[in-house]
Amino acid sequence: MRISQKNLVYVIGLSNDIAKEETLMKNEYFGQYGYISKIVVYKNSSYNRNQKYSPSLSAYLTFSDEKEASLAIFAVDGFEIHEKTLHCSYGTTK
Repeated sequence: MRISQKNLVYVIGLSNDIAKEETLMKNEYFGQYGYISKIVVYKNSSYNRNQKYSPSLSAYLTFSDEKEASLAIFAVDGFEIHEKTLHCSYGTTK
């Protein structure tokens, strides 16, 4: 059984250029939506959801509260960056 965590954001479609903890935490990226306490980038799992070029990577971002996570999902889902479309949702745990 998976449980949705309202302060956890799951994002796919990250390019290699930005799929780094220090980059995602910056104000130009996810840092602008609130305090991020933890980021886990998965570089061994690549997705190609009809992306134009190379496969994309995924990450889990843990925000300090649910409002910040919701804002990030609302603002970033469907946004295109580095020729890849980002897809965001609430993260789940087992």
